[in-house]
Amino acid sequence: MDKSKILVTILAKAHSLGCPGKHVKNLCGRPLVAWSIEQALEWGAKHVVVSTDDLEVRRIALEYPGMLVVEQIPTPTDTTPKVPAIRHAAKDAEVYFKREFPLVVDLDATAPLRTSADIDGCIERLVSGEGWECLLSCTAGVGRSPYFNLLHFRRRVAQYESGEYYIKNRLERVCYTDVHTIQARVLHVDEQYVGG
Repeated sequence: MDKSKILVTILAKAHSLGCPGKHVKNLCGRPLVAWSIEQALEWGAKHVVVSTDDLEVRRIALEYPGMLVVEQIPTPTDTTPKVPAIRHAAKDAEVYFKREFPLVVDLDATAPLRTSADIDGCIERLVSGEGWECLLSCTAGVGRSPYFNLLHFRRRVAQYESGEYYIKNRLERVCYTDVHTIQARVLHVDEQYVGG
């Protein structure tokens, strides 16, 4: 898929109970959020939006040429769903870039080990013609809170190669998202998804 037709979002809220200020903490010589921004740019993203309520994250993101930074809406808390914030960032980006994006790729701001192959694989599977509307690259939850970075869906959305899937508001397996790809036509339908 033509990368100019893909919008990359990176959400980085200021508030975190588990690790306050985590997105600006130094990890191997750069702020944590910088890893996701650089992964997006190295992957070849043409349109990237960072959504945040943190002034330091805003400052870091604006150090990268062409970066759009928007205020994260709804105001993020530890219980705020992620998908409405992705939807808001995508709508702001469409106005700013004066175009619609058929595909939105959200890169989790706390996943510094993600690769371009992870992003490509998720996108390729989503647009493979198998009818996917939303697809996630996940890491099994070993030793982490089952409420951290989970996404819950109101209907069946994706089936993974290993046979695990989400179905009817019940998460069949605990996993943590690194790449979240969404067909924009579905993203803009209110109440389609509930993120957690």
